[in-house]
Amino acid sequence: MQFVSPTLDIHTPITLVSDRPPIFESLSRFLRFVGLLIGMLLVPLAGWAGPTHEVLASFDVPAQSPGYGALVAGPNGYYWGTTQGGGALGYGTVFKMKADGTDLQTVLFFTGTTGTKKGRTPVAGLVSDGAGSFWGTTKEGGAGDFGTVFKVNATTGVLTTVVEFTNATAAVATNKGAYPYAGLVSDGAGNLWGTTEQGGLRPQQPDLTFAPGYGTIFKVNMSTGVLTTVREFTYDAASNRGAFPYATMVPDGAGSLWGTTYYGGLLGYGTIFKVNVSSGVLTTVVEFTDNGASKRGAYPWAALLNDGAGSFWGTTTEGGALHGTLFKVNATTGVLTTLVEFTNTGASNKGRLPTAALVNDGLGSYWGTTSAGTASGAGTLFKVNAVSGVLTTVLEFTSNGATNKGATCFAPLLNDGAGFWVGTTSSGGASGAGTVFKIS
Repeated sequence: MQFVSPTLDIHTPITLVSDRPPIFESLSRFLRFVGLLIGMLLVPLAGWAGPTHEVLASFDVPAQSPGYGALVAGPNGYYWGTTQGGGALGYGTVFKMKADGTDLQTVLFFTGTTGTKKGRTPVAGLVSDGAGSFWGTTKEGGAGDFGTVFKVNATTGVLTTVVEFTNATAAVATNKGAYPYAGLVSDGAGNLWGTTEQGGLRPQQPDLTFAPGYGTIFKVNMSTGVLTTVREFTYDAASNRGAFPYATMVPDGAGSLWGTTYYGGLLGYGTIFKVNVSSGVLTTVVEFTDNGASKRGAYPWAALLNDGAGSFWGTTTEGGALHGTLFKVNATTGVLTTLVEFTNTGASNKGRLPTAALVNDGLGSYWGTTSAGTASGAGTLFKVNAVSGVLTTVLEFTSNGATNKGATCFAPLLNDGAGFWVGTTSSGGASGAGTVFKIS
């Protein structure tokens, strides 16, 4: 079987926030997703009586396409994010804007394999180091065009290229890995951890026709900039199972980071893993079975949510009753419970292809989106009760309908601290290039 990495098509405009995973359609194939993601503001939750949708902006800036990560708060009331395209060379940008979508500014544009701002196609969002800089990754660019790790000063906008990936496979090679999709996460000890979608030392498997490795886990020392390759995925070998990690890893508060791989495991439908930040030992917790008797689901894309009560919650883009699942996994026992199987246009559990990480509203529900499904095909915004697991469809996007404009929402929602969520749609609206919206 041949596995194909998702390809980004950058030809729709954007100007704002978000997260937009390219999506996938079958066992061995990813759907190609175009578009850009913009920001969305959602509801004060206390006393909420139903959504009222207001479009704040529709975008048609040529050739931009926001990254997959949520916006991150920065100095002076601005939110910061990335676009996968746009800028003087078309290689992507770092931008900032006010929470209401005004005063959008391009902080810098990437320059590809050369120049002072190396990198191309920043897919993931940014993360603050708490010391005045934002860190991120570009999926491509750098000297070998295999991607970079960078930091940008939040005051001056100056970018420093910290790591240039090499895709090297030798045991003593440095900066192994290629094409970092996922965002970075701090271990609290001076390191940022991340994954590369490909690269690493790949075991010989003659039934597979492509050469890249199955991806890596790495950490970067924020003081020295030195990258350490911690693990190299093996697809279905005896250890380090999994392939093609796309999601940002999440700490469990007990010394490990949890993540997912889109492919790999014994059946090839993806895995949930944890990696110990002290020892670097990787444990495969779950291997998905597609539509099996247990561990239902296939091809997890989104990051997990730590509920703080001993479980991680997440989604698979396919599997279950065909259109993806919502699950929780016990962090101690590793037992996975399938809570929701999406139905596309059914009477309940509407939507398909959930790709954004769930977020906690602090009031007993987790909120998320599906990037497709319903009668319009534009996707949904939903919440799921943290106790009962019952899903409520909050709204159905309509692309450019009379209400609920917007389509293909890939980015996780962001709590702005003032009673609103912030998020994005990657298409829809008057121009078809995406919207910024709020729900109140």
